[in-house]
Amino acid sequence: MTYYVVEAEPVAGHHGEESEAGRLHVVVDDWTLSGVLTLPPVHLVERETGARMTGAGFTGFELGEAVVTEGDRFGNLNPDGYVPDLVWLKVYGEPGVDDLALAGDGVALVVSRPVMFLFRSRASARISEWVRTAPAGLP
Repeated sequence: MTYYVVEAEPVAGHHGEESEAGRLHVVVDDWTLSGVLTLPPVHLVERETGARMTGAGFTGFELGEAVVTEGDRFGNLNPDGYVPDLVWLKVYGEPGVDDLALAGDGVALVVSRPVMFLFRSRASARISEWVRTAPAGLP
């Protein structure tokens, strides 16, 4: 099966003070509609996208709750905007095996073809074909 690297769109914002074990708080100043977002070291997807991923039976991830609030600059940068309904995308899969995994940089995602199509259908994303590299010393 062919796998792809999806570069998550960065979210302008920061981790909020209400983050605790099992729950993520994200303060958003600006965001771009994208299939997958990142506020390193975490990834986020819209709740609807997460539900589609779960419903499709994709492997290598679980969803967690994210509390998303407006930052001080949100109204200026998004005068007609809305705070997105995001969920925490907790990725733990193995690249080239599971549907979702982290690339070596810990930010980009390695995804299966069906996940790539889902992310691409939700909005634009930078996507390229993933090439497995052997560890040093192996053919």
